[in-house]
Amino acid sequence: MKKSFRVFLVVLALLFPFSSAVYSEDCSSVKQPFSFIVFGDSRADRKIDAAVSPSLAPLVVTIKAYIDNPQKYYKNGIKPSFIMFNGDLAVRANKENYATWKKIMQPLYDEKLPIAIALGNHELYDSDSESGYLQKQKDFQDFNNEGLSKFPEQGRCIKGWNNNAAYSFMWNNSLFITMDTYLFPHELNEHKKYDLSGWMDKEQLNFVKHELVSNNKATFTFVFAHTPIFTVYNSYHPLTKGQAVFGGTYNESLQKLWQTLDNTDGDKAYHHIDAYFSGHDHFYARKLINKEMDSKWKNSIVEVVCGGAGAPLANSKGCLTDSEKCITFDTPPEISSQFHFVVVNVYDMFVTLHVFNTEGAEIDHYLIEKVD
Repeated sequence: MKKSFRVFLVVLALLFPFSSAVYSEDCSSVKQPFSFIVFGDSRADRKIDAAVSPSLAPLVVTIKAYIDNPQKYYKNGIKPSFIMFNGDLAVRANKENYATWKKIMQPLYDEKLPIAIALGNHELYDSDSESGYLQKQKDFQDFNNEGLSKFPEQGRCIKGWNNNAAYSFMWNNSLFITMDTYLFPHELNEHKKYDLSGWMDKEQLNFVKHELVSNNKATFTFVFAHTPIFTVYNSYHPLTKGQAVFGGTYNESLQKLWQTLDNTDGDKAYHHIDAYFSGHDHFYARKLINKEMDSKWKNSIVEVVCGGAGAPLANSKGCLTDSEKCITFDTPPEISSQFHFVVVNVYDMFVTLHVFNTEGAEIDHYLIEKVD
């Protein structure tokens, strides 16, 4: 019987000559249920003299308290096994700022939880030349690989491409894919001018499809990237050509990515994903993307925007009333402008999301059920 799901997550980053992420006993032997944490966007406001936001530290304190005693926050809390961070660590990318970020995050590193990161656009900043962008990308890969090496089996669960610019792994019954939506190619054969608004190249799309097919027995699939596919107009997204237009996709390449994740074509070789986690927009919001929103989408996938680790806050209300492409998130704008982190619990037949702010108060929860 064909399985379908109501929400999706995966892990994304960068890829090309790729290796298969196989549903293997070595990488999927973690006992069920399990839990992980997602958050991102800790870069400081450009108006202050800091690289990493001062608001990250108190959020880390709350996350550590949650890790130490999850049942204090809700009855069925599960101790997390790892952390996914959705990019934009600092205003400018350099080794000194990475060290600063890691020092602030040290209480979480001390918990011995692996931390995997998706590259954000600010990981490429600190240079105004194409050669500089490429070097910044390499610096980020080196930094992220240190965290990936801490995953079970000394990192052997990680299946990646191009020095783990993009990567995937299995954890128990679930597939994780992290993508790089700002991939800087060695040769700019598709873009004469590099576009930092977010895009997806053909090689990375092939990698994602390959991992979905190779791991089609996974019960749940979660995808991670810095760039949201569906968003709203707000002060951090000036209306410019090629960017998000009131809830549309950023550009054609990201729309093709969503078609792959949604399995719009009905390819029987793999299932659609269940959840897509992103940042970039400095607020919390979620939206169930399905045919009720737009008839061209075949399945139901939840997009979770969780860009509240310290970057200047916006809110999820910003659509123009005269826009046909305007979307409304399923979460109210009133809860969006808070620093926060997302706890994801994965069970045999369902997934729960719990979102907490810096004070430890739950601001949202959501259920993802597997539907036969």
